[in-house]
Amino acid sequence: MIVIDLIIWVSMFMLLSASYFDLRTGEIPEMVSRGFIFSILLMASAQSILNFNPSYVINSMVMGTAYFLFGYLMFYLGEWGGGDVKLLAGIGLSLGLLGAENYFLDEIFPYYISYFINMAIVSS
Repeated sequence: MIVIDLIIWVSMFMLLSASYFDLRTGEIPEMVSRGFIFSILLMASAQSILNFNPSYVINSMVMGTAYFLFGYLMFYLGEWGGGDVKLLAGIGLSLGLLGAENYFLDEIFPYYISYFINMAIVSS
């Protein structure tokens, strides 16, 4: 349970930091986006090592890569900037790690699709 709380708190802190810099300067510093990705990968690696279970890293990497590819498509189409792509990859990593922790058990849609549905509702 402590690990789930840590993942959520780190993700919220990094996303709030990115929002602050994005609103002030119009850019997200590399330190924030890369720090987000690195910290989630570090937590996933630690969970895999401590539990002798590679599914934490694998699930996190698969979701992070899928979210990165979607973000890169949006970047290629000219809708998003590079910082947004890296933040979305970090969100994918954290959602993948939370999924490996079985945090999303009572969802109607799979958690990796539910995020995009919620994002579409909030942004419209």
